[in-house]
Amino acid sequence: MVRLEILKTSMSAFADQLTVLMDRPVVDATGLKDSYRMTLDLPWDVYRNALMSTMPADVAAASGIARNPFSGPAGASAQATGALTGNASDPPGKAVFAAIEKVGLKLESRKVPIETLIVEHVEKSPTEN
Repeated sequence: MVRLEILKTSMSAFADQLTVLMDRPVVDATGLKDSYRMTLDLPWDVYRNALMSTMPADVAAASGIARNPFSGPAGASAQATGALTGNASDPPGKAVFAAIEKVGLKLESRKVPIETLIVEHVEKSPTEN
């Protein structure tokens, strides 16, 4: 288990932090404006997967971690990496849902509009020294 102690955060910032742990975006719909302190107990594999998914490729390479941004570490199976890709009886994020309920909050799956940035094309322009 990993204990995450969040000392002072808004619900909006907390939702952003949860997005890293989940398989979909988390949007704050609480309407709460103050800052809060909370403690989450999560299984190590959930925390590790969140770290792996947010770790820049160059940092992973310098750490000796070969990873594929779409499937976890390169060449590793979902079972070996603890990936959040479970089957129907073990849905992704189940441990996160349980940890959230222990602090008195509830995650609900809904369809809501979210901002998305789509980059269709990028060109590298030469710069002067």
